[in-house]
Amino acid sequence: MDPLCMLSYEGDPGELSPEQMNELDAELRRKVYHNANKVGTLIEERFGVKYLERGIQKLLNRLKFTFQKSKILPPQADPVAQEAFVEWYERTKKNLERQTGFTSWMPLK
Repeated sequence: MDPLCMLSYEGDPGELSPEQMNELDAELRRKVYHNANKVGTLIEERFGVKYLERGIQKLLNRLKFTFQKSKILPPQADPVAQEAFVEWYERTKKNLERQTGFTSWMPLK
């Protein structure tokens, strides 16, 4: 019974050599690739090996990479640029008031 319980199956090592896997890992840590197809293109161009999308996902999991959905973040305001804009706006508004005689402004819709 013991030999049946001790399966030594390690799985397919894949198409890339350990050196190629290390090179791929280093490249993926250096640059962000936004989807598996872009990683597949990299692998095909650099190593001449073509993977299906699911195979690339499994390869990335073996390298301990995970898919992370990007989050939309509001832009961070630049206080210096904001102050410069307010100053420009106030100058422009005063100049236009002097030139046209209008003193009230309606917001654009």
